[in-house]
Amino acid sequence: MPRARLPSPLACLQLAFRILALLSSLGCLVTTSYISLNFFRSNPATYIALIWAICLDNAEIIALTSKPGDGIKRMRLCPLISLEVFGLVLFMISFLVTFMIENDPSQSWYENDMTYDAPGWNFKVVQWFLAYSIMGIHFFLILVAYFDGNNPIRLQEMDIAKESFLSTSYFQ
Repeated sequence: MPRARLPSPLACLQLAFRILALLSSLGCLVTTSYISLNFFRSNPATYIALIWAICLDNAEIIALTSKPGDGIKRMRLCPLISLEVFGLVLFMISFLVTFMIENDPSQSWYENDMTYDAPGWNFKVVQWFLAYSIMGIHFFLILVAYFDGNNPIRLQEMDIAKESFLSTSYFQ
């Protein structure tokens, strides 16, 4: 069952939050790159999770804003929610790995770990804030996509439209 596009209220809500998630992902990617280049702290799983989120948000933004004749279709409900959950799992894995690496006392650089007065600590706070906001936005988008795909009023409209389409003279 195809999901609604613009100007549907749920599609507008999804578009606004997709743009917010995309901007947060890009900001987190820039912050993570800055931390990696200047303070030599890097976690490849964070980059994978961010690129996953950026690609998914771009695909949904393009699908939401496309016209029906463009040939761009929106993902169905189950694959979209599966991809969103996979993205959340990637973020959780990346931050679990980051937390375990940065707080491991067996590492040789543990004594020089980022503390509240260490240079770059404020960038790390921004990175964590953006990453958690991305995860929260995507969790909210999972809920909105679920309600968008299971909207009973729209399901009735789809049945009426299908019946009227099939009752035209072309199919009789």
